[in-house]
Amino acid sequence: MFGGLTIQSIFLIVIGAVIFVVGTTALKKQIRNKMGKLLKDAKIISLNHVTKKDDEGYLIQNYYDIKVEFEDKGKKVQKTLKCVDQYEKGDTVKIIKDVERGGQYRIYGNDKAPVFGPWILILCGILIICMPFVQLKFGDGYMSMLLAAFIILIGLGLILAYIKTKSRDLEEIPAEISDILKWQSGEKKKWTNPSISYYPIIKYNLNGKEKIMRSRYNSSSTASYKVGKQLTLYRDKNTGDILERNARKSMLVIGIFLILFAAIGLYSSLIMLFGA
Repeated sequence: MFGGLTIQSIFLIVIGAVIFVVGTTALKKQIRNKMGKLLKDAKIISLNHVTKKDDEGYLIQNYYDIKVEFEDKGKKVQKTLKCVDQYEKGDTVKIIKDVERGGQYRIYGNDKAPVFGPWILILCGILIICMPFVQLKFGDGYMSMLLAAFIILIGLGLILAYIKTKSRDLEEIPAEISDILKWQSGEKKKWTNPSISYYPIIKYNLNGKEKIMRSRYNSSSTASYKVGKQLTLYRDKNTGDILERNARKSMLVIGIFLILFAAIGLYSSLIMLFGA
């Protein structure tokens, strides 16, 4: 024990600290993006589609080398970026300077959005860090109240994520899985096998032109995706972003259930601590 804290308590504090750091990092990135200092409009002046298949017929490389031109401090700058989505020469895209990756530029937008916002993560991290100290000083009853508050935050985060997606003006776009990309981390060794993920390559039509994108979602099972399977994508009419998933009612249902469950637990803790 360390100052009355058990190994389990210290482990919990570390988890809370990690969640807190993830939340603050996401918040700083969000603030920088909203300020617009790192975002720039760039014009595609050339592109090259790079593909490669393995002996089993799986794609192991499928990306675009895109050369863009943009203004930076009054000067014309050209950069070559890698992108998993198909664009055309002359298209205008938003690029962002990723300060967390050495200031490299990348295509901005169309990313898989996180479920929980930065403030939810920050508050959850603080609650988890406080739990062992509250339990040590005030007992299990107050610890249970913090746990209930933590569950309420998780439920609230799910509901807010549902509302955010639901509020977007989306149109459905028919799509189809045209190929499967096999991504392998490292090489096979004597005692270990590398982890393998399978990403569907999705084909769809937009404004009369065929487009191809690599899914942001993957699976470790080859049976999860089949070439030729019909899908539905969603285009945000305001931003032009292509989304793979619409608002999921399961998030709303689970969020409401968690809040109700935590509210019952919170009520029980209050009765136990302050009831007659």
